Amino acid sequence: ILKTLGIVSFFYTVPYNDDQILQRINEVFEVSKFDFIQAIDELEKLELVQVRFEHAKIGEQNVSTFFFYKVFIKDKILPFRALLTHYFFSMPERFRDTIIPANNTFGHERVMDKIRDDLKSYWRFIQEQLPEKAFEFLTHFWFYLQEETLIYLYNKIQSLPAIEPQEYVTKYGNNDFGHSQNEYIELFG
Repeated sequence: ILKTLGIVSFFYTVPYNDDQILQRINEVFEVSKFDFIQAIDELEKLELVQVRFEHAKIGEQNVSTFFFYKVFIKDKILPFRALLTHYFFSMPERFRDTIIPANNTFGHERVMDKIRDDLKSYWRFIQEQLPEKAFEFLTHFWFYLQEETLIYLYNKIQSLPAIEPQEYVTKYGNNDFGHSQNEYIELFG
């Protein structure tokens, strides 16, 4: 049941009768379709999940934040790394919508300590296999990977072509920083 709560909290809404989506959930999180649907039915009876039009969701955002934190971060019932690996580039907004509330609610230290290793590992993978995606990844996780972000930016800056400085000569006379006054506007005033 906790796995299902964590999954629903991450996705916000899950079409629980969609075989393709449930197959993917089974592959990524090792939760069978039968167990997932049975858990949804039980959670609906407990009023922790709302089911409408064959979509399941946790109606209260604070409850959703709690279960995301508990399942993926605090107790690591499901691996946060699985979310990164399988869903980051297809659903980056879901990371923003789940990590930031967990940070704000439970404190960034608690969140950072639990997911930093996964983030660093995935960052190394991105650098080696998907360097074109590095900027996108860091825009979401720079707060947790501050040193890596600074190194990335430094390397980007260093790779830019050198620009020869140009000298611009300017001369100012007395009171050139003042502005001229319009006599018609002055008349009003």
